[in-house]
Order: sequence, then C-alpha cells, then structure tokens
Amino acid sequence: MAHGDSQMALDGHVLALLLLVTFLCQVPVDERECGAQQVLLLYIIRGIEEVDSPPPSLADFRTRISSALHAYPNTLELIGEYVDMAFESFDSTDGINELFQAKLPDCLQPFLDEGATPLLIVERRSYIGLYIRRARLAFEMLLHDERMTLSTRAAEWRDSSAGLADQWRSGTHAGAYRAWRDSARSGDYAATKASSHAFFDLTLPGCDQELHQHAMLNLAKFFLDTEGYAAARTTLDEAIRIARTVGDTECMRACDGLLVQLAGMTEHGELTYDTLSSGSYAPLTLWCAERERVKKATPLLCIIQRIFDSVWASRTPGVGAPDADWEPRPSIERQSACPSALLSRTWLDAGVPALLVAYADHVDRLKVRPPRNMDDLALSTAATRALHAAECANYDEALSLLLRVSIVRRVTSFARYKEWHKALWDVMRVKARRRRDRATLRALDQLSDEPAAADALSAVCSLKDSQQPYQSLETLMATIATSERQHLFPLQRTGLTELADLMVVSLDMTKDALRTIEAVLPQALADHNIERRGHAESVYAKCLLATGDVAGASRWLERAGDHFSMADCYSEEATVRYLEARLAHNRGDTILRDAVAERYNEVRTLELAAAHGEPDEMLATVEKLVCAVGQSLCNN
Repeated sequence: MAHGDSQMALDGHVLALLLLVTFLCQVPVDERECGAQQVLLLYIIRGIEEVDSPPPSLADFRTRISSALHAYPNTLELIGEYVDMAFESFDSTDGINELFQAKLPDCLQPFLDEGATPLLIVERRSYIGLYIRRARLAFEMLLHDERMTLSTRAAEWRDSSAGLADQWRSGTHAGAYRAWRDSARSGDYAATKASSHAFFDLTLPGCDQELHQHAMLNLAKFFLDTEGYAAARTTLDEAIRIARTVGDTECMRACDGLLVQLAGMTEHGELTYDTLSSGSYAPLTLWCAERERVKKATPLLCIIQRIFDSVWASRTPGVGAPDADWEPRPSIERQSACPSALLSRTWLDAGVPALLVAYADHVDRLKVRPPRNMDDLALSTAATRALHAAECANYDEALSLLLRVSIVRRVTSFARYKEWHKALWDVMRVKARRRRDRATLRALDQLSDEPAAADALSAVCSLKDSQQPYQSLETLMATIATSERQHLFPLQRTGLTELADLMVVSLDMTKDALRTIEAVLPQALADHNIERRGHAESVYAKCLLATGDVAGASRWLERAGDHFSMADCYSEEATVRYLEARLAHNRGDTILRDAVAERYNEVRTLELAAAHGEPDEMLATVEKLVCAVGQSLCNN
C-alpha cells in the first residue's frame, strides 16, 4: 500500500481509506463540526503514509476513527453508518465497482453547481488525488476472479476473519520461522542458526537462491544485537555480495543501513549519513542520532535540529525559521520510527524536564494506534522517566516505572532486555552514588554487562577531597569547556559550581567565586535534580560566609541541608549540618545548635553505615526480578 510501490495492493484497509475520501468529498458535514474535515483529512494522510500500523479489522478501524473524532460525535456517527453500508455492499463485486467506477471519479471530477468551487484536496495532481488514481489503476488491472478475491478479502477484514492467518500459523514453514524469531529474540545463537537452516530446508527448490541474501542479512542483525561485531561484518559482506549478484536493491539498501549501525557500534566507527535524505521518521536517522547522543560526539541542540530538519521542510526554498509555511516531510521509508522517545531523553540531558514530559506524554498517546516499534518507544520512555524520577530523589517511583507489568511485558527480545536491565541499574546507581554506598556500587559493577561510565567530575572531586586544588583545576576547566561544547548544560552548571567551591575554599578568591556562583544560581535553583540544587545552595552559602554575611549563609545552609536530606546525600548533608551547628554556636543559639548537632550525628551514622555496610536490600529484590525476566525470555 506504500505510496512508492510499483503497484498498489488493495485490501480492506485501503478500501476503508478510499471510503473516507468519498465521504469527505460527497457527504455534507454538520456546520457546527467544520473542524472534523481537517481531522479526517489528517487521519487519511496518516493511513496512506502508514504512519500507524494498518488496523487488522473494521472494528479496530472504527475504534481508531472514534479516537480521532471523539470531539465531533455527529460526524463520527455519519461515518460509521456510511462505512458499514459500503462494506455490506462489498459482498458482491457490484459494490466495489461502484466505489472505483462511480464514487472515486466523482471525487476527482465532481458535478458542480454554477459558481461552486471544487475541493482542492482531491484535485487530480494533489496528494490524495494521486492516491485515488493509483488505486483505480490497480483495480482496473484486476481480472474478474481477482475482483472476487478482493470482495472476499473485504468481507474477511470486515468480519475479522483469520482463516488464512490460522492456516499459515499451523504450517511447518511458519513453525520454523517462529522458532528462528524466538531464538533470535532471546539471543540463543545455536538455536537461531539451527532454525534458520530448518527454514531453508522447507523452501521450494531454487528459492534459496532468492532468499539467501536475506537470511545472511538477518543473521548479521542477530550478531549486531548480541555484540558479535566481527561476525556481523563478515556475514554482512556475504549478504552484500549475493545481493549485488542477484540485483536485489532492497536488500542492498538494508545492508547499507546495517553497515551504518555497525560503524556506530564499534569503538572507532564514525556515523556518516544524510539526515534530510533519510526521510521523515526514518529509523536509521533516529538510530544515528541516539548513538551520537550516547557517544557525546555531537552537541545536543544540533541533534535536536537534525531531527527537526528530517521531519519538517519549508515549501519555500531558503526559509530559515519554522512558520506557517512549513509542513511535514513525506516519509520515504514508510515506517513510524517516532522521534519523541529520543527527544525526551535528549531534553533531559540538556536540562529541560518540561519538554521531557511533553514528548513522553506523546508516546503514551500513541498507544491508541501503536506504531510498529511501540515496544521500543515505550521502554525507552520508561527508562527516561525513571532516570528523571531518580534525579528528583523519587527512587521508589523510578523503580516502579520500570517494573510495571505493562513495561515488563514489552521486554520480548535480548536487546530490549539489556536496555531494561541497564535502566534499572542506572536508577540504583544514582541512589548508591549519592549515599556513597560502596557495597552497592561494587555489586552493581558486577551485575552490569559493561562498567559504568565514569562521572566527568569524579576525578575533580577526588583531587579536591585529597587537598590538591591546583591539580584539579585543569581537569575541572576542561570538563566545563567540554560540557559547554556538547550542550550538557546541567553538567556545565555543576562544573562552574565546583569551580566556585574550589575558589572560595582553597584558592582564597572569594569575589570571583561569588560572581561565578551567582551567574548559575538562578538556573541551579530551577533544576529538577535535587542534588545539584543543594550543591549550588551550599556553595553559595560558603561564599556568603566568606564575605561576612552570616545570616544569609545560615539561610542557604538550611535550604541546602534540606535538599541533601531529600536526595540521601549523607556526606554533603553532614558537612552542611556541621557548618550550621558552628554558626548557631557562635550566635549563642543553643537550641538550634543542639537540634542541628543531633541531625549531624544521625547523618554521620548513616554515612558510615553506607560506606562500610551491606548492599541495599532493594538491590537483591530487583536482581531477582531481573533474573526471572531473563529466564522467562530464554525459555520462550
């Protein structure tokens, strides 16, 4: 059904879309619901472009229409009656003939009263007009028996008949394919190879020559998912050689995409791709953007701009800013690799949680008409939301987001299991790092498939704690410059806060420290990350204390202590409480001094227990759940 296919394949869903076009052109709509035409037009275009997966039945089609037109009940009722009557007439070829030979031509060349203006959306050379003409051409090329078959397909789609599908599922060929698919998802190399051979043993003589390159392509993808990069490259080279020999352009195009992914997964590989030529929502474009985000090879705002440029285009050449003249770019690959999940995580890295929530909510709304890769989108969005909740010190909420039944059920492949597994450990690691829980951090390093990425400021903090300020200064300045270049704005603010702390405590540069912290303090106070907020407040308090503003320093120390307490930053809170107690003692406020001293002793006890105690109890519970899901994945 894709717009770029050499010949359109007619089925129940195509007939339903064509019926919506005739309804739009020929059935008068309630004047109070004039907005329904725009909504219906957008739905038709999404169906033509296959932005959403085609509905498997008329009932599902009706559900999607109801969701799109829920604000226009009168129009929705008219569409329901119109489509139902039309599909009843499709039981014979007369009803289908009427659609293609009478209703659709009337949409292209309507009978107009004098002075009337035709609808431009179905002009012969318009987007929908071309779609109608191609559909009519495909229908005219059908023989009588083929038209009878189309009538049967329409009835099966209307009644959700699955006879043909059941026959396919019960065949030995399908059994071999399902065995291959399940073993590939679970990462079982031996079973994948055996089931691949079994599939080809069942093919007709000669067919293996036409399908062998696709088998090699799928095997290369399996190697890529299981991190066998050398084997993936060898297998992919064989697939390319065979595809070129037989002239299989589609396979060669898929091989090119896999080569780009392979380059991005290797240590020294470079991603080279043309964003604009990839088409709207192209999966490869988004995959490359995600790899650049992970590798921190491209500034975050540049990645966002690339995604924007791949989705939107101006009708007027040379226009440099989006306005009413811009429109969605038509999809070349006809796939719905929605960028919202990637944009959600990218804006979190850039320190804009409001946009994170907006794009994550958009992914949730896709559940009504889920795209092909909905499992990947939902899992990625859940991981982003969980990390956001952990940074806000909502650790239990973060884990519950990833352990929901609706999310765990989407872990149906080895690659998704690895992503889900990593998201859980990332949440646990945020909590353990803030507490300085050494036992939990060691356990997480043992449980993780790959070691945790080193914090860019960890070396700076180590040198500062060991009373080596000048040695840490060079590393700190390099970190600030790198974070600014990569648009990692929260990390840049943290680096500047560390610089102010270093200047006021170790370098006797109080005025410079105060100017530095005041430059980032407004953004730091609005940060969703409670740890970063408390850090900025504590450094500002030290700067005020160095200038003699004891009252102001006391207020900011109290705020910093509360935020460190919420984030379970035991060591940082102990330092702040100690300073609070000293200031209260100097003022002669014994009541406040004793209260703060009591809290200081509590925090010190927690800090020592975290540093020398056992791993977090929650880690053992989560580990059991992770192992159970992994075992279930292998068994299935």
